[in-house]
Amino acid sequence: MRNVVNERVVWSLRGNVAELNCGKISGSLDVSRPNAGLHKVTFDGAHQPIDFLRSHRSDMGAEKSWPLPVAESYVRGNDLVATYLAVDDWPFSPQLYWRANSLCAVDGVLASASLLVSVQTHLLDTVPQIAVTSLVPNEELLLLKMSGTQPKTARIDSSQTIPSTNEDCCVVSRIRGVPLSYIEIMPAGDFHAASIRSGGPCMTLEWRLFAEFLEKGVIRRARTHGAIVPRDNDVEIAAACCKAIDGLELPLTT
Repeated sequence: MRNVVNERVVWSLRGNVAELNCGKISGSLDVSRPNAGLHKVTFDGAHQPIDFLRSHRSDMGAEKSWPLPVAESYVRGNDLVATYLAVDDWPFSPQLYWRANSLCAVDGVLASASLLVSVQTHLLDTVPQIAVTSLVPNEELLLLKMSGTQPKTARIDSSQTIPSTNEDCCVVSRIRGVPLSYIEIMPAGDFHAASIRSGGPCMTLEWRLFAEFLEKGVIRRARTHGAIVPRDNDVEIAAACCKAIDGLELPLTT
């Protein structure tokens, strides 16, 4: 399977709305509404009803409006970057970095994107309640955890909560009606719980970030990685992605 390693990544940003065209994948992202994530996704010219890498307040849910105004947004290389202003009832100043083509070096990955959430506050001992959510139509769900060099897989048949462990956590969603799978990975230590809601035509996956108190002036970061891969060998590719994320460079943060 050919990797799209050298495809040109094009983020076109007009006002708050960015359009992504990168190899086989395209989509739209409104930085003033990061809770909508990357949506209007097409893959290989066909629409895919996937909304992924949505950032929102975990105590409000992705359906509620993002509470912070945009201070600045810009494109830098493969990154779409947005910085937000704190408000009285949510005193945090996050930066969000959506990076296209982030896992392009992994053999078999057809399209990929990652979201880095970077947050700080001017107050003492606060808890930034931020989550990352994706919505994917699925036929089958698998949970993959890396144990040494070998993945451990388990079928997910119902909604469940997954606590954080010392292992990277990956969910494999076999997309309904197409020979593709969507995989999403959260590194160990970057989340304190994952919530999977299934049972209908779509899977909702939510990662809750930043369990600990955030000290004044301290910057905390967490990354979520998503990729579209062929269904035939999705577990093997997912395991390779898990191994690759430790070597990925962090975006330049401010």
